[in-house]
Amino acid sequence: MPSVLVLDDHDLIRRGIVATIESASDFEVVAEAANARQALSRADATHPDLAVLDMRLPDGDGAAVCRSVRQISPVTRCVVICSVDDDAARAAAADAGAAAFLLKSVTARVLIESLRAVAAGRVLHDTLRAAPARSATRPSTVRLTPRERQLMDLLEQ
Repeated sequence: MPSVLVLDDHDLIRRGIVATIESASDFEVVAEAANARQALSRADATHPDLAVLDMRLPDGDGAAVCRSVRQISPVTRCVVICSVDDDAARAAAADAGAAAFLLKSVTARVLIESLRAVAAGRVLHDTLRAAPARSATRPSTVRLTPRERQLMDLLEQ
C-alpha cells in the first residue's frame, strides 16, 4: 500500500485531500504538512512513496519542495497541485522531477486515478506541460492509451 505525504498550507484543503486519499483503500496517508519546512521534516521521517505538494506556499513552492523531497527520499514520487493553471508552475514542477501536475479543481476520482498511475511508476507528461492549442490540423505528438486519454480529457474539464 503506497504511503502518502500531503502538503497544503490551507487546513481545509489539506484535510479534504487527505480524506479523499484515505477514502481509497489502496493508499495510506502517513504525514501531513502545512508548510515547506514541515513537509521536508516529515518526508525525512517517513520516506513516503508519494507526496502531494501544493505549488503555492507561504515559505516556498511545491516545485522546490519536490526537488528537496526527492533528494531526501529518491523513491518518493511527487504530484504537484495548484489552484490555477500556470505554465510556469507546470514547467517548474517538471524541472523538479514531479510525476504529475494537477489542478485543485480535479475530481476526487481523477486525483485517485492519477495517484495510482504515479504510484505504478507512470509520469503523467501531459499534465506537466502547457496544453497545446487545439487544432484539427495539428496531430498529437504523444501517443496515449485510451485510458490515459480519458484521464486527460477529465483533467482538461
